[in-house]
Formats: sequence, structure tokens, C-alpha cells
Amino acid sequence: MLGQQLEHVRELGEAPCLLLRERELAVDQHVELALLTCGHFRDVLRPVQLGHETRGPPVVAVSDGAVVDLDPSHVSTLQIADGLAVRVPAAVVIDDSEVATAGSCSPGMLGRTMRYGFYSPNFGGTGDPALLVELAQRAEAAGWDGFFLWDHLAVQTPPLVDPWVGLAAVAARTERIVIGPLIVPLARRRPQKAALEAVSLARLAPGRFVLGVGLGAPDDYTRFGESSDWRARAAALDEGLDLVHRLAAAESVGPPDLPVRFLAEPVEFPVWASGVWPRRLPAHGVEQADGIFPTVRDHDGRFRPPSPGTVRELLAELPERARGDCAIWGWDDRGDSPIEEYEDAGVTWWMVETYGLDADRLLALAGSGPGRLVRSS
Repeated sequence: MLGQQLEHVRELGEAPCLLLRERELAVDQHVELALLTCGHFRDVLRPVQLGHETRGPPVVAVSDGAVVDLDPSHVSTLQIADGLAVRVPAAVVIDDSEVATAGSCSPGMLGRTMRYGFYSPNFGGTGDPALLVELAQRAEAAGWDGFFLWDHLAVQTPPLVDPWVGLAAVAARTERIVIGPLIVPLARRRPQKAALEAVSLARLAPGRFVLGVGLGAPDDYTRFGESSDWRARAAALDEGLDLVHRLAAAESVGPPDLPVRFLAEPVEFPVWASGVWPRRLPAHGVEQADGIFPTVRDHDGRFRPPSPGTVRELLAELPERARGDCAIWGWDDRGDSPIEEYEDAGVTWWMVETYGLDADRLLALAGSGPGRLVRSS
């Protein structure tokens, strides 16, 4: 029986919704839907969607010791007010010392919160908006945490898709997965239009939209007769990002007699700033960012994930606000360092690069669940 463990019961359709306190979890074989409201519920629930064969059954930390062992084949999620509902056939409280046995992982696993993003170009194999929707739905069902798109114009492999249009379609057909363009070169956009797109997508996918910003690829400017001067792009990025923040905050940005206001109420979403590392100057936009998405080239010029040590150095240079998230990627990931070392260094998102995969391999990757796609060539 739940007895005094239950704070109160809400009705959600035909299924009971049990609102429990942090440490007030109960064992009951008839629990169908439990709403866990423990502080940073989004973070502590992430491992449920990150089940790996090497980790055994997914384990989610609920407080400073208690965890819930869930059967991944029965887990589904939906947003409810200030919490996240997890549909399970039963919830069993186990002690931290039992995690190694019950969850096939070490006790230190409780602090692990790495999230995995399905990261694709907006052209070539993933330039088909219908395929993007199918990929995102598969990825969400398989437990991926994020679905992100590049934002390029000058590419060699058509067809192209507008990332905002593609992500809007994805948002309308998904419920949990985080989405966002990585990255938007604000300098080649009308910032007021980019702001309207951002707040619209954030409203369409509340609580699961991320805006990535950066200077962008020079070719996306020069091939259309625009200047790629980095100083001009940097100034435009900073000014544009300020306008995006003001419009998202429901501020009026027009003159007093002709006010321009996009929203009646503010809309919040994190902004990730991107740039190439190592660098002599701070990443542009980082002062207004909530996270970082660094691009790192190895000595041979290939894009590689930075080492955990490089991540620590990189994060140490950032304002505190910009350390909220650190997402890394690299075309040539040889798996030199374990994911746990990246987590310890401060990485919160691992972007799995899908460039060059055909439709069959894309669908297979999306459906296989989150993990690390290691390439050696």
C-alpha cells in the first residue's frame, strides 16, 4: 500500500498520477504513472532515456541516494505542469549501495547526466523534411535526448531543407525530445526574423528548444556576394543576440510611439554559443549564452571531440552563466576517452554526427537508441 507515502493523487485521463516527495517513494505493483517532483527532475530523469547495453537496465537518481529501477520496454514520457510523468508497470526503491547490482553500474553512476543528441546536416541525406520527422520520432521512441540540425546554405549535396521548417515539423510530431538549430549564423539573418522563429519554435516545443548561435561558415556569405569579415559578423552576432533576448522577454523594441512587441508573456529557452577552439579571443555571444558548443580541429585539421582536459580548460575561460551546458561533437571520434571522463570534465551533451549516412543507416541509428557513434576514418 502507498499509505502515508502518497502526498496526493491527480487524475490524468484514466490513469492515476501519483505525486511523490523526493524520498517518499513506495513499492506497489499497481503503480502505473508516477510524477516525480524532485528538484532538477529533468536532469535526474535523463538516464532513464539513456539506457546502454553496457549499463544494463536504466537507473534514475531521484534524490541523494534513492533511485528507481525502470523497465525500459514500458517507459514512455509526457509533460505535466512542473514535472515529468514516467509510465511504468512498477517502481522499486533501491539503496545507493545496491545500484551496482540492481542497475549494472557503479554507485558513482548516480551523478551521471550525459545527454545524447542526434545531430544532422540540413542537406543531403537529411535534407528531406519528411525523413527528418521520421528520424526524430524514431529517435524519441528509442530514448535519444535531442534532435539538432545544422544551418547551412552553401553545400555540395542537395537537397537542402530550412532547419527552422524542418524542426517545426519535428516539434509538432514529438513530445519529449529537445530540438534546436546548431548553429544559426545570426550575422546572415535579420535578427528580428530569427527572433520570431526562435520564440515561435519555443512555444511550439515548450521546455525543449535550444538556440545555437555562432558566426557561421564563410562560404554561406561569400557565395551570395556578402562579406565574410569576421569582425563584422561578430558585431552582428552580438547585436542580433541582444535583440533576440529582448524580444523573447516580451519587451518592446520599437520607438515609444510605434512599439514592436512579439509576445504578451516572456518565453525562455537556452542559448548555446559556438566557436572554433583553441582561440585567442572569447567566443562571440558567450556573455549572453547559457551553454557552449565548441568546434575543435586536431593537428591534422580534422574535426575531433576535444579531450576532457581541453574541455576543462575551455570551460574555465567562460563566464559562469555560459557553463550551464557543454555540448561537443566531432566528425572523427576515435573513442580515445571514456564518456565518464567527459562527464567529469563538465560535458553535458554528446552530439552524434550523422553526416554521410544514407537513409537506411540513419533510420537504424535513430532506432538503436542513444550512444556514441565512433568513427576511425
